[in-house]
Amino acid sequence: MLSALFDADAPVQDIVAQCAADLGLQAELTIEDVPETDWVRATQAQFKPIPIAGPLWIVPTWHTPPHADAINLVLDPGLAFGTGSHPTTSMCLQWLVRERPTGTVLDYGCGSGILANPLRVLAPALTARLKPSASLVLAGLLAEQAEELIGIYSPWLNMQVADTQEG
Repeated sequence: MLSALFDADAPVQDIVAQCAADLGLQAELTIEDVPETDWVRATQAQFKPIPIAGPLWIVPTWHTPPHADAINLVLDPGLAFGTGSHPTTSMCLQWLVRERPTGTVLDYGCGSGILANPLRVLAPALTARLKPSASLVLAGLLAEQAEELIGIYSPWLNMQVADTQEG
């Protein structure tokens, strides 16, 4: 089954018939009117403030921080940072709260589930940027990729798995 939204004046039957013909499929079509909806508000309703660790909260811009004395990271979920609810984001923020690094922090991100290919190749470049006694946190990996990456980074660092969430 495929659900799709079309403008009210779109030739839906013609579009579906052409798509089905192109795919060599038979199409069964049901057309329903979708009530007028404020999609921005409907989308915003699903995002609530998220407690991360200790005093840190991620708060969507349209919410009042639940704890004014907390560290409130106020953002628009879904843009470059995402929603803050992804395990990778959550674990990195928990690490920041726990370790409280000083100095420069480099954040290199390229999306969930695809970090192991770039992190293999970037090992020499990332480790070359570390100052003595600096930490390197790698996240966004599948659990089964951890040992391979620990091996790749072993010429420069003694690494271990610090945390996992949802594989």
